[in-house]
Amino acid sequence: NGSCGGSLQQQQQRQQNRRRLPLGHLPEPTLRWETRLPNSGTEDSGKPGPRQYNAVQLSPDGTHLYVTLDDGTLHILDAQSNTNSTGAGTVVASYRPPAVTDAAAANAPPRAIACVSGVSFSDSDSDAADGTDGAYAVYAVIDVPVDATALNFIPTTSRVVAVDHPTGRVRWVSPVLEGAVAGTPRIGTDGRYVYLTRNVEINAGFDQDGHFTLLDAQAAVPGSVAYTHPSSAFRGGNETGPYAPLELVRNPTSGNFGVGDGNANRNDVAAWAQSNGGGTTLNGMSLAFQFPSNADLLAGGGAWSPYLLKVNGWSTATRPTLSSDGQNLYFTASKASLRGWNTRFGRRASWKAEQLDASPRNGRAALAAAAILSVDERSLFVGSGSNSFYSLDAYSGLTNWRVGSDSPFVAEARASPDGRRVYSIERANGKITARDATTGQAYWSVTCGTYDAANPFCQYNVEAEFDLSADGYTLYYADVLGMVRALAVGYDAPPSPAPTRAPTVPPTPVPSRAPVAGPDPTAEPSAEPTTAAPTLLTDEPTRRPTDPPTPEPRDTEPPSGAGRLSSTLMGLLTATVGFVFAFGWL
Repeated sequence: NGSCGGSLQQQQQRQQNRRRLPLGHLPEPTLRWETRLPNSGTEDSGKPGPRQYNAVQLSPDGTHLYVTLDDGTLHILDAQSNTNSTGAGTVVASYRPPAVTDAAAANAPPRAIACVSGVSFSDSDSDAADGTDGAYAVYAVIDVPVDATALNFIPTTSRVVAVDHPTGRVRWVSPVLEGAVAGTPRIGTDGRYVYLTRNVEINAGFDQDGHFTLLDAQAAVPGSVAYTHPSSAFRGGNETGPYAPLELVRNPTSGNFGVGDGNANRNDVAAWAQSNGGGTTLNGMSLAFQFPSNADLLAGGGAWSPYLLKVNGWSTATRPTLSSDGQNLYFTASKASLRGWNTRFGRRASWKAEQLDASPRNGRAALAAAAILSVDERSLFVGSGSNSFYSLDAYSGLTNWRVGSDSPFVAEARASPDGRRVYSIERANGKITARDATTGQAYWSVTCGTYDAANPFCQYNVEAEFDLSADGYTLYYADVLGMVRALAVGYDAPPSPAPTRAPTVPPTPVPSRAPVAGPDPTAEPSAEPTTAAPTLLTDEPTRRPTDPPTPEPRDTEPPSGAGRLSSTLMGLLTATVGFVFAFGWL
């Protein structure tokens, strides 16, 4: 790990130390760098690119950017130019596994390689079976038979690829797995087990049986299946169906289960649900898995079994969302809805938010991207089934705010580490918007045309997941044509000076009834992009009143009743004396 500047834990600690300064938000993003990936597509070329379910992901130490393409290629880019001699955005490693051939079929052509996976990183340095150690990453590829027909059924298979971080050296490629891996495999806390769901074709390909599977990264043959459990094992096979991608929370506070070891279990928690009809079918199961607290993970095997949480009247197309403590679980569901469990998993959902602007093409379709939690985990952010973006209360499902968009969302949102901003990307033209996480107010938006002077009206889709650096400074994304960009969106803000006892402006000697005029504050930040590095920028409007208005003098209090009577008598007496003197009566 010398080229990475220390172990992964040390790099993560540096990131945390850096984040101790307040985070400032730029009024407009600036382009740090952009890179066209090798052999990536041009418009309508059909070449590979980062598409839906692929991902642009920053390594946990913040040094390298991992990008998966729909043809199974993995590119690793230098994200900061401070780790080696290459410049930021340079591709430092690439890998695409070789195609497999069906040995049993004579003269069979090699299978096509597809990828609907992002990347998962090990939480710490992990020993490999060959004695090497260090951080590593995994992603999945699907091997698709090219000559399969209804009369010539050939099942789909998959492989999981593990590469060392940050060199990209292939650590292992798993043996061929039956079925198609759903989404991104997840590496467990100790780095040994890789969690995934896959869908095995049955009945000559007319049906699918979802499998929850654990791969052993430290087996004699790395990546071998250590455990698998099919959906057909539940309810006498009556609920057999495909699985959506799973999510994993590492080292939760507790498991939140009413079975097994209950809340005393601190092992990793995985959760997933069925994806019948791609999330359009109104039936399915939700499930979870957690190693028993007394399980010998290093020994392997044992009486491991997923928990059937609930038989549902919905299905899903995405991974679920789990809180960091393992106590709260959220599923996107059919009919563009969300379900939330804030109590023990397996009971009826605590709440459901229905019809979040369902897709006009299919009212039963599930949301295309998973919800994300705010930093304080009290709000959820999610794109709707059509052209809206929502913030929901994570404990009630009630809408905090809703805003419209130009096109749907197929990538998950990202929240800034200080919890003040939420970033989203729309599919049609890659429109990136920064919003106030509390109110939904838009601070800025940019599209592909912002950075493509030759084609300011471009409509290049952005479908792959994007990422935000742990310090909140840089946002990374890629369009379907393979253009990767890094945008500066934040910086270290100096701490606010301590208030002084003495006033900074001397008091006005004579009070004025008219307030001191100052410039009118603006509601929106400046629309001009910043081209130079900022010094003391804030996300607040740049124009403010100079000084607060001088308070008007307080009117004199009206006299009391007795005082008013005395004043009246004195006035009459004075008038009478004057009248007498005028006419000579005295």
